[in-house]
Amino acid sequence: MNAFYLTPVLIATLGMATLRSAPLPESQKIDELLAKDWAKSGLKPNAPASDEVLVRRLYLDIAGRIPTVEESQAYLRSSDPQKRMKLIDTLLGSDGHTSHMFNYWADILRLTDNVKGRLTAEAYEEWLKKQLAANTPYDVMVRNLLTTDGGVWDSGSTGFWHRDENKLDHLAYTVQVFLGTSIVCAQCHNHPFDKWSQMDYYSMAAFTYGMDTKSYGVDVIKQQKSSQLYDKKALAAMTPEDRNAALKKMRDERKARKAAEPASTVSREELAQVKNAMQDVMKPLRYTNTDWNEGKLPSLPADYKYPDAKPGTRVQPKTMFGHDAAPKEGQRSVDSFAAWMTDPQNPRFTTVIANRMWKKAFGLGLIEPVDEMTDSTVASNAPLMDYLSQLMVEKKYSLKSFLRVLYNTDTYQRMATAEEVPLGETYHFTGPTLRRMSAEQIWDSLVTLSNGNVDSAIEEDNTRLHQYLDDLSFFLNTVKGKGVEGLVTAAKETMEKRADNQKKIDEMRAKLDAEKEKGSPTAVADAKALAREGNKLRQQTSNDVLVTLMGEERARR
Repeated sequence: MNAFYLTPVLIATLGMATLRSAPLPESQKIDELLAKDWAKSGLKPNAPASDEVLVRRLYLDIAGRIPTVEESQAYLRSSDPQKRMKLIDTLLGSDGHTSHMFNYWADILRLTDNVKGRLTAEAYEEWLKKQLAANTPYDVMVRNLLTTDGGVWDSGSTGFWHRDENKLDHLAYTVQVFLGTSIVCAQCHNHPFDKWSQMDYYSMAAFTYGMDTKSYGVDVIKQQKSSQLYDKKALAAMTPEDRNAALKKMRDERKARKAAEPASTVSREELAQVKNAMQDVMKPLRYTNTDWNEGKLPSLPADYKYPDAKPGTRVQPKTMFGHDAAPKEGQRSVDSFAAWMTDPQNPRFTTVIANRMWKKAFGLGLIEPVDEMTDSTVASNAPLMDYLSQLMVEKKYSLKSFLRVLYNTDTYQRMATAEEVPLGETYHFTGPTLRRMSAEQIWDSLVTLSNGNVDSAIEEDNTRLHQYLDDLSFFLNTVKGKGVEGLVTAAKETMEKRADNQKKIDEMRAKLDAEKEKGSPTAVADAKALAREGNKLRQQTSNDVLVTLMGEERARR
């Protein structure tokens, strides 16, 4: 007999005369592990779900909406013994599944358009949808998120780093999402309820601290400030001896960098002209780029109070658990961090995603909460959790393949448990749990009721977005190609027009001030007119710079 099948003795013990054999061996294995737990706990599985219940459940869980009347009738009328498995496969390959999983991951990754880089947020959303549609392996998707750099026109995944301006905060979310571990308390002090120290937090943050989301992707228009080994607060917290040593180290590094830089033929005055001429034109490039600065490390805060280091000390990268993640030759520290995090040998990465997907299908995790694991965490069914982690690796982190196994289990296709599981009590998964529909499921179901199946109407490519990104990329490459000398020439060509426009604005402002002193009744209207005219003149100056750099046809797009 196949080892994945339930034994006759076990079936008789449970009284499961109507037990159906799942069509996939992996699904049968899951049913077997659950049945052993039921036997130990003296439980029986829920009754099998009817076709009417199951067709609605499958559409809601996989496509995020109820079925249309036609889809329901086609399923109910079918006498194909494999119709359940075939429907699962159809729905997993549908646009509706991509949309539904996007809503799921958008919530976990905290996607929002309420950010400074709205363009980047939009590109990030599209990138995520394409990853899900292509069934990109989960470990590959996570590595891409962690290691991405460059402009948003290169990859929308750069939006992952733009989600949080504070990179120390960003680390806490990253670890909680992908490793299911809450370490946020350790950012300010040793964790009061877990083993993580503040040094552990900063050591982990050192892997990703070099991600810079504030650059424009080009540095030829500004004088680079010397990097600070220590911030002002950290310096102030040091002893006089340590402070003097730190300042000397900073001066020495500044001298070394200056000696290594090639001599520039551009004066400070000319560089200031470039910066003045380009300040408005470069605004669209803000919050669109991510640069990696190897060697940029976090410093312990000024109020660091533990004996293992002094405030202001720069912290080297070190993993908080598992094996070491020392960068290999030619590898960035963020690359080694991503490789460590997504390694199948990482004690939490695979368990967390397997548990999340189990909860996605059954309504409750084998580990709850799904993102607060500790060393003492024990799954409600440890053998099943171990098998699911093994299965995720076997499926090479294909979430569709993994979910296909879960949806094909006999247990998933049983009636839902309607009673709420009390907090702290163990649920033995005699069937999926009854769940409320999400806001997105309700909306998509209402749309289905009124318009039928609209899954195919999902926009695949945002043409407007890509046109704008192409223009930004072209502009950035043009600026880089010009170099400092070329930008100085372009700036000089437009500085005279800029000066004339500014003179007009100053004259208008002086006239307005004079009218205000006289108490002119039209002062308010005149102020609005001045603002409109000033904006118009500034826009004209910016357009002149663009025309000089890119040519009139491209600049007018």
